[in-house]
Amino acid sequence: MNENCCKSNLTIFLGTTEEARTPNIEKWLRWYHDKLSADLSKFGNDAKEDFSFDTLLKDYETAYGYNFVWAIQHFQVLLMNDTVKEKLAEFKSMETTEGQIKVLEELKGMMKEAIANSSNYRERAIGLLKEAMAKKVL
Repeated sequence: MNENCCKSNLTIFLGTTEEARTPNIEKWLRWYHDKLSADLSKFGNDAKEDFSFDTLLKDYETAYGYNFVWAIQHFQVLLMNDTVKEKLAEFKSMETTEGQIKVLEELKGMMKEAIANSSNYRERAIGLLKEAMAKKVL
């Protein structure tokens, strides 16, 4: 599996909903492959030989489980508000483990509250879970 393909897939998973991704994914991947092919040919490589569109599609499907896990783990970015950012800055400036533990406990509560109040987080997470179940990843 191509590592770069996994990174691009992760961006697709984090930046789109399943409803937008499913009907458009082949078009998006074809665009990506066309751009990659143009860049490869500038360096004297032939994308049809080195990394065909069929290979890209196979990598995309193979990487689904990997990208699903990473997307779920990165959803915390959707919950980052100014209060959480301030707490993280406070944590980084702490010199004692006890102080850091206290701040982490506060952050844990803040993140739970943010999850409960974030429809964007819930909708994305539920969409990814449904998609993963349909693909039999879960």
